[in-house]
Amino acid sequence: MNDGKRLLALLLALLLVFALVGCGDRGVEEESVSEESSDVEVPDDTVRISTIMSDYLELVAEKKSENEDTIGWLQIPYTAIDDVVLHNAENNSYYLRRDFYGAYNFNGVYYADRRSVLGDGTAGQIGNNICIYGHALTDDPESDNYEIKFGPLHDFRDAELAKDIPYIFLTTETENLVYEVCAVFIANSDNQDIPYNRGDMTQEEFYKMVTEQVLPRSIYNYDVEISETDKFLTLSTCIYKLPDGTPTGYPDTYYRFAIMAKLVDPQDELKTEASFTVNEDFQLDPDGKMAA
Repeated sequence: MNDGKRLLALLLALLLVFALVGCGDRGVEEESVSEESSDVEVPDDTVRISTIMSDYLELVAEKKSENEDTIGWLQIPYTAIDDVVLHNAENNSYYLRRDFYGAYNFNGVYYADRRSVLGDGTAGQIGNNICIYGHALTDDPESDNYEIKFGPLHDFRDAELAKDIPYIFLTTETENLVYEVCAVFIANSDNQDIPYNRGDMTQEEFYKMVTEQVLPRSIYNYDVEISETDKFLTLSTCIYKLPDGTPTGYPDTYYRFAIMAKLVDPQDELKTEASFTVNEDFQLDPDGKMAA
């Protein structure tokens, strides 16, 4: 073998050695990466509230194009409550007996109190309390009229049914919001100490009212923590009989049945049922009847 061939053979041998060494190094690196991968945290498999939420943004936009008073879509699982919500900032009675298009309708629509602050509809911009009204033609579950508008709110008077509904969903023009139920109560709407329908109070004022006036009236003690920074959704309707069976004298009454829920993060862990105990000593205003 001449010197040229010897040199070529030597170069080839050296290249082979370098290649083998390189492969060995890569093997070490790959093994190291594999070992590091085993230390990576397993992805969070927590089930989020968002997994059960429906996206109504397109539907709200469609309704808004038909009626500019549209502010959202209200949906309560396991009930017939699943419809558009309107808002007239000047007149709380405008939609009392009107349909979505403004024509007379005895059953009315779901509509927000004129003092409710909507902002841009995002969780950060909405006000401290959005109160939505709706008629209940009866609070008797056996009635053919029970499922009209807010009649099914009275499902919350049954503890077993209330456990099935930990959340209420409201889609605005810009965001799908979720609220966790924190109170089910009967209020005398003429009682100035419990302005549960107000949306123009400061957070401090509203928090004080919730803790001092609403929660003591709740027929359940919910395991839901309330803070001064919370925002609320309140649903208000008629009530025809008190828990003890006493007629309220509707329509000549100030008694109202209401559900209050606090805004929560859709990424919070999903609760499969509401957690509460029955409040055996809930407060009830002594006189909810209108003066003659």
